[in-house]
Amino acid sequence: MLKSGARRAGVREPWLVLLVVAGIVLVYAWSGHFWVDLVDEGYFLDLSQRVLNGALPYRDFTTYYTPGIFSLFAAAFKLFGANLLVIRYLMAVIRGLCALLLYALTRRVAPWPLAWLPVTFVFLFDAWPIEPEPHPSWPSLVACLLTMEFLVRHLTTRRLYWLALAGASAGVAYFFKQNIGAFTAIGVGSYVLLRPRTSTSLWLRAAQVGFVVATAVLITIVMHEGLDPLTFGGLWLPMMVILGLLLYRAIRGSSETDGSVVLDTVVSAGSFSLVTAAWLIPLLIALGVRQTPLGLFVGEVDQASIATAFAAVTPGIPPLLLTAIWAAAVVITPRARRWWGLAVALGLTAMVLALPIWQGPRDVLTTDPLLQPILGWLDVNFGTLCLYLPSMAVWAGIGGLLAFGTRLTPHPYFVLFGGLTSLTLYPRVDVLHAIVSSPVALIGATGTLALIYARFSGWRRTVLIATGVLLPIVAVAPQVAWRVATVVSPDTTGERLDYEPLGIADAPVLVPRPSAADMHDAVAFIDANTPPGTPLFVYPVAPLFNFLADRPNPTRFDHFLPGTLSDQDFEQVIGDLQHARPRYVLWDDLGVHLWLTDPDNRPLSDYIWSCYHQVTAFHPYLVLERNADAC
Repeated sequence: MLKSGARRAGVREPWLVLLVVAGIVLVYAWSGHFWVDLVDEGYFLDLSQRVLNGALPYRDFTTYYTPGIFSLFAAAFKLFGANLLVIRYLMAVIRGLCALLLYALTRRVAPWPLAWLPVTFVFLFDAWPIEPEPHPSWPSLVACLLTMEFLVRHLTTRRLYWLALAGASAGVAYFFKQNIGAFTAIGVGSYVLLRPRTSTSLWLRAAQVGFVVATAVLITIVMHEGLDPLTFGGLWLPMMVILGLLLYRAIRGSSETDGSVVLDTVVSAGSFSLVTAAWLIPLLIALGVRQTPLGLFVGEVDQASIATAFAAVTPGIPPLLLTAIWAAAVVITPRARRWWGLAVALGLTAMVLALPIWQGPRDVLTTDPLLQPILGWLDVNFGTLCLYLPSMAVWAGIGGLLAFGTRLTPHPYFVLFGGLTSLTLYPRVDVLHAIVSSPVALIGATGTLALIYARFSGWRRTVLIATGVLLPIVAVAPQVAWRVATVVSPDTTGERLDYEPLGIADAPVLVPRPSAADMHDAVAFIDANTPPGTPLFVYPVAPLFNFLADRPNPTRFDHFLPGTLSDQDFEQVIGDLQHARPRYVLWDDLGVHLWLTDPDNRPLSDYIWSCYHQVTAFHPYLVLERNADAC
């Protein structure tokens, strides 16, 4: 009878998963009818529209990313029209695929109740719809998860085509975002070289050691500029530990695989190279070798202009961490080795007590009298914990490997991929990057919870599982509260749930009432006074206006954040404006003060105010018209 019930549950599970994933897609699609993001969403939509109109990345506009996202969005625009909701719906489907793969992979190392944890936490953590983020990290992350699925299938079947698909999928991840793609490729290489084998040779051992050393050196070189103590312990050190564990496991050997290392390497690397060559060679032909940003594709980015270090922990975090450490130490450590658990707990306690504590007040996130007390308390006490969620998840995965061994076959590789993808949080440690750096790491952490679930029972199991789940719950709680407060009270001067249609054909969404009027009126003014296709310059960081007004940006840059442009770049921008002579400049005064663009951008702002004068304003958006005696 029990076996029959288990079989029925096994049959029902796929349908339940598909139903939940479909629900996630529908929730994202429905909520995609609210809010707009002038900054990041505007960036990707405007540049994709440029590609649709024949622009070529790196020649006609600058970007930090490989060209996949712009090609995908331009194709969507061509098929369904250049409408904001087209991309929102596409991103809803991509997030649904992410949820499906997250569950499927976690299910390989955890029972079904625990397997829902990564999906749940990512869904709660996501800032959608306030910050919808059609970011290339999402399709790249899906390709990374698909790579992991192909590797697991190769691990269980030894079929070589799964390895070929894994390499190709890593190539797709690279096509959308180079750092996730590169780390995914390193993960594939680690799987190929560091799997335990029954028979080994001296050259294989040398190759394994050389690969680990080379990977460690590469990660260190990439991170050396910003390797402060928090980055060291949160991102760099866990990767070194994982590589060391996998190397030790490989050298010990086992019967996990007997395949040819050379053949596996050729197949996986070859498929990755073919996918990459399919877009890189045409780009080289179109741009020419000298104009192709090959350095950008291997990680040469001006980190100083975008770097953000780990924020100090808010005051409630150390007590929470100490509670989790000592609960685990008391419950897990066998009586015969209690002193080892005590030593580890004491060492971790010293590290926690040494963490820098946030000094000074936190920003007021809402003035809603009903929501402020809860959100304020959560933010003041635990507001920065979400930044450490990827690191905590990776360390949890490592803890499972150290405490229980590596018998759960896919688990070591899941922890490896989690550590690699967590590195994408560097060099910009902020909430939006923490969101996309967390999903893979949460798989390995859930695998550790599954090991705990299998090894313990009764109150010990309950305490350990509750402690492990408590940390991510508290990490995402301030973000959930902020999102609820922002949606319920969208404007500090307006009514609760005060939304109205934006009233723009290409963006049929509901936005907070004051914002709707300001944005609609600014776009309507531009539309009434300039014919379609005439250039519009938006300063400093609101490129969605170019998309909404269907007026092209006359420069190669969409963001003018302080420190991101060189003197030569400013000269080029001013030259482009002199050449295009746009009639209007849309000056986002709120953005100027928010991003503190002065004095870094003074050459450009001085040019604008010397050649343009204000003719009207829609609250923070000033419309500047070119002087009759044009510069």
